[in-house]
Formats: sequence, C-alpha cells, structure tokens
Amino acid sequence: DGDSLWSRDFMILDDLTTGNIALVRDGGFVIASNRGMLRLSAAGDSLWVLPYRCTHCAVTAGGGYVLIGRMGFDNSDFFILKTDRDRDLPASVCARVAQDFTLHTNYPNPFNATTTIRFDVARAGDLTLSVFDMNGRLVRTLASGRFNAGSHTIHFDARNLSSGIYFSRLNTGGQSAIQKMVLLK
Repeated sequence: DGDSLWSRDFMILDDLTTGNIALVRDGGFVIASNRGMLRLSAAGDSLWVLPYRCTHCAVTAGGGYVLIGRMGFDNSDFFILKTDRDRDLPASVCARVAQDFTLHTNYPNPFNATTTIRFDVARAGDLTLSVFDMNGRLVRTLASGRFNAGSHTIHFDARNLSSGIYFSRLNTGGQSAIQKMVLLK
C-alpha cells in the first residue's frame, strides 16, 4: 500500500555518495557508499559498518557479498571482492584496498586541549585532513595540499572547542578514512 514501515536517521558527512541498496535474505539491507558498507536489520537498526568504500554491492546465494569499488589517489584502480558469508572478507584483498593511506587514531584519545593526528601515505598526492563535529559540520581543515609518501603528523589544538565527540577525516582523491576523537575538558 505504500505505507512507511520504519525510518532511521544516520549521521553522515557532507560528501556521502551512495552506490546501491541490496535486500538481504533476512529482510534487512546492505548499503554501498564511498564511506563504506552499512548493514541494516529488517527493523532498520544498524548491525555493522565495514570501511570498504564501494560503488556497488550484491548479496550472493551463499549469504556473502560481492563488492566493487575504486581505490588509489586518482581512483585509477578498482577492486572486486567476494565474501564467503556475512562479513567474512578475505584479509589479503582487504589489505590491498587499504594500503594507499592510513589514518591512525589520534594520541592521546580522549584528549584535553591538544592531540596529535598521524597518517601514512603510500604515494605522493593531494589530500585534506579535516575535523567535523557530531552533526557532520566542518570544524577545521588541518591540512590541505600535496603530501609526499611517508608518515605525517599534524597537531590539533582544540582549546576553543567544547567537550564532545569529533571526527578526523583524511580525504585523498575520492577515498576517505575517519577516526573518532573524544575531547574532554
């Protein structure tokens, strides 16, 4: 009849791009996006999130998934990933998908006033490191420009911010990684 059975709101950041939504056997859904895969129950509750940024996902006959996505600084590489069952991803393929860059958890975390954010870049390229609040609003851009391959450290001074949860986000050519940061004053 077109009646709404349920509705859920999820916090997203400003550049979310959804690939597709696939129906799972139990009546739930899996959503592919540039932020990762989100699995919802039939009631709309979030069951899990995987960090694999994909443009398309499909449910296999065995209860696993087939994922297709792009990777690399210029999105010139792509991956196709098939799982055996719910969330059982082959580690060797997942390591290849994630090896272009890594955003580490800030230290210390939780922090008071200042913290250090470290990230590793496999190849030189343009990137942006930003901080967002719980509502997905940009708080500050900490770094933007071309970075050489290697490990980099950025100091984040949050003395003028309120206590709460913030997110650091590293963007590199269509890919991004996010880490949660807790500011306690």
